[in-house]
Amino acid sequence: MAEGWRAMNTRRTKMLIAIAIGNVIANRFLENLVVPSQTSVFNGCCRIFAPRYRQATFSVFVDPGPSGRLALQTAYGDVRRAFEHYMAVDTDGRPFILASHSQGTLHAIRLLEEVIANADYRGRMVAAYLPGFSLPEDKRKTTLDWLRLCAAEDSVRCLIAWDTYDMKGGEKRATIRDEHYYADAKGGRWEPHSGKIGTCVNPLSWSPELALAGKDRHKGATYVVLPGIGNLSLTPKLAPLAKNDISARCGKDGILYISTPSSPAYKIGMMAGKWYHNHDYNLFYTNIRENAIVRVNDYLELE
Repeated sequence: MAEGWRAMNTRRTKMLIAIAIGNVIANRFLENLVVPSQTSVFNGCCRIFAPRYRQATFSVFVDPGPSGRLALQTAYGDVRRAFEHYMAVDTDGRPFILASHSQGTLHAIRLLEEVIANADYRGRMVAAYLPGFSLPEDKRKTTLDWLRLCAAEDSVRCLIAWDTYDMKGGEKRATIRDEHYYADAKGGRWEPHSGKIGTCVNPLSWSPELALAGKDRHKGATYVVLPGIGNLSLTPKLAPLAKNDISARCGKDGILYISTPSSPAYKIGMMAGKWYHNHDYNLFYTNIRENAIVRVNDYLELE
């Protein structure tokens, strides 16, 4: 999380408040929590580029409206410019993986629709890992109909998405009113996520099938251990890998359901409905890490 906008209501008006990109707390959160537990899964296969952008804060998902949509538009604009700069300056024609989480996935989906779909970029994309912001099935049938689901661990030029819930839970995000942007001839519109079927590719089986993938396919989960609760100023480390700890299955609703992890650490940050949103990557850390290597190697063999 780099820079954000917060929507605030008063009796007379609604305003946006910006958090500077140089905000110390935001940068420590990014560097000591997000990068170790999420971004690092790809350092076994790739050079990593993780641009900082003006991220809209959580308020826009609780109280969507013109102000919040403007914040999301600003954030997407930063992401789009960063990607276009990367493709023009840093790739030298190399293939790439597109990876995101949470709000980043909202912007990555739009990037696929508006930029990657309309250029030679699509042929250079190994895969898109898009967990954490329920990719609506109707988008895959319309604006993303050119991009297939990854149906196997070695599929390339395809997308992967999931949202992780406990098998004893379910989608109960009563206070969250997510919206997705839909491009149209009139300049675009926002539609609520509520009621839409999501997209699920099981990160244990790397398949969209509904069958349960057992714990024997779970290669390792981890989480960030900080030296002192809430102390983001010290160097973090990853906990030892917990292997064969969870099973997982995709539901008909497009949600990934998992068995309860053995470590209580995954209850930290758990959201309504036993939603492991903050752990979409680190619960499957080794599975994702090894899979990215497989996909890159398979892509290179095709070239």
